[in-house]
Amino acid sequence: MTAKDALIKAGIEYADYFLRSQGNFLPTALIKSRKTPGALVMFVHDGGFDTVEQKDRFAWIVRAMTVVHDAEAVVILSEAWVTIRPAKEGETPREAFDRCQELPSEAPDRKEAVMIAGEDVEGQFGCLLYIKRENGKFVGVEEAKAYREMNHVGRFEKLLFRGTRDPGMMMVAEKLVESVMELSDYKKARHGRG
Repeated sequence: MTAKDALIKAGIEYADYFLRSQGNFLPTALIKSRKTPGALVMFVHDGGFDTVEQKDRFAWIVRAMTVVHDAEAVVILSEAWVTIRPAKEGETPREAFDRCQELPSEAPDRKEAVMIAGEDVEGQFGCLLYIKRENGKFVGVEEAKAYREMNHVGRFEKLLFRGTRDPGMMMVAEKLVESVMELSDYKKARHGRG
């Protein structure tokens, strides 16, 4: 199984488990590390995820973690309101995104979903799972298969470090990750079998 397939499978299982047991889940990063083959590094965001600053901080921390853990692939999972606005002919995904007039959370045709946005050495990948509820209770997820190879834009693009890991950069990334782990609004990274 490729790193991409392993992360998507783990992400779907993670989201399904927490949605069934708790009705929701915290934004989470799963990292497939070259340092620990056969294991996934899990980083659970335990703070707010309401402001742009909180979301941006989470994305930057995940980027630093991909450096520290010598990641071959990474995914971010989060609950989201989504609206699908296909790109017009000749339009890039960024241009289609910029064309949207309302926030997905305010769109009349929004859907509740789990977003799995990832990247490996070959590029971006992702998965969109529509959340199904009956009388407010979670009953399952349904994959929007057309979006398996989606290009995502915004704060969760370019998560995977692609340069040379020199000692100075490694030290900065390690210090950033170490300092974040000491903050009360983040849970420590944990290793789990994947």
